[in-house]
Amino acid sequence: MIQAITETDLIVYIQTEDNRIDTSVTTANIRHLFKFTNDMDKSIQYAYGFTEVIRNRYTVLKFDYSPSPNVYTGRVNFVPAGYWKYEAYEVSWASDVGVSSGFAPTTENDVLTPPAANKGIVQGLVTKGKMYVSEKSGTEQVQYTQHREPTTTNYIYYGQEWLPTDEGANLEAWYRKDTLVTLSGSNGVTFWGDSSDGGYEMVQATVSEQPSFSSGVLTFDPLNTQNLQTTGQITLAGAFTIGFKANPTTYLGTVIADNTTAGEFIRYNGTSKIRVQIDAGSAVDLDLDSGSWGNDYIVIARDGSDLLTFYVNGVLQADSGTLAGTSDIDTIGVRRVDQSPFDGTIEEIQIYSATSTALINHINTRLASL
Repeated sequence: MIQAITETDLIVYIQTEDNRIDTSVTTANIRHLFKFTNDMDKSIQYAYGFTEVIRNRYTVLKFDYSPSPNVYTGRVNFVPAGYWKYEAYEVSWASDVGVSSGFAPTTENDVLTPPAANKGIVQGLVTKGKMYVSEKSGTEQVQYTQHREPTTTNYIYYGQEWLPTDEGANLEAWYRKDTLVTLSGSNGVTFWGDSSDGGYEMVQATVSEQPSFSSGVLTFDPLNTQNLQTTGQITLAGAFTIGFKANPTTYLGTVIADNTTAGEFIRYNGTSKIRVQIDAGSAVDLDLDSGSWGNDYIVIARDGSDLLTFYVNGVLQADSGTLAGTSDIDTIGVRRVDQSPFDGTIEEIQIYSATSTALINHINTRLASL
């Protein structure tokens, strides 16, 4: 039986290959659509795993907790607690897999029309079983006495670690490592899904401009100005916090930007500087306390008085600046007219329309764990 906890991510190990239905395609063209049914109120949730790895003897899937479930992005919310039934349906694609609207069935009876090679087909049920969901744990207060010292009260925390989705509406976009990445036949990234509820999916249809993907990270080639873009814009009018983990090969590339203007971006500006510019106004160069860029995680924050500060590998840097205006973001890897293309790897990007010490600490802790 699968064990789960409310308000918590879920990892599932199931056997699928022994029951494979469509043997005309490789495992790269197979995904599994889960149907979760609560025993008590009969509520139903459908979801593809936000990651899925099919091995010879088992398949492992990860589902992401969110108050707003989403079938395509693997977000689930198992409420109420208790027993749930799960059913796993095999879905196959004749060509590129696309777990998104119009390309992936949303129920076991969903038939996408007109048929196309890049549209998934439900082949049938491959496994089913029971799952028990317990209430999320909190804290317990305990006391201990050691070597006749005064009694001290401590707290034991149990349950799950913080995730960006815990920030609710303040989380504008989350491009999560090794998650919601769709590849073309040439291993180019065509889609990097937004793991927040914002829906700012990053896409690239031009083959030469698609970054490559390996070991959970995206690699950008500046010679081909490789980039990803979303059709909407993430707008940050006030306080914000942006965290990312990247490893630049050269030091003038853009991490994120507004592709409608050349003057709105966060980019490396030399071996020890990062430049932030908003609304084509004055740019702020933030200098490392020491050393040069490597495989670092960086957090840049603006507070309510427009003060800009930044952290590198969890350490607050001495340099700061003041930067007003509204920041718009719709691109990863370049700024307008293919300027300042990024050269190197990007693992994860998080974007918030708020800032606080607690949030910054949470982001640093997560990025450090990647």
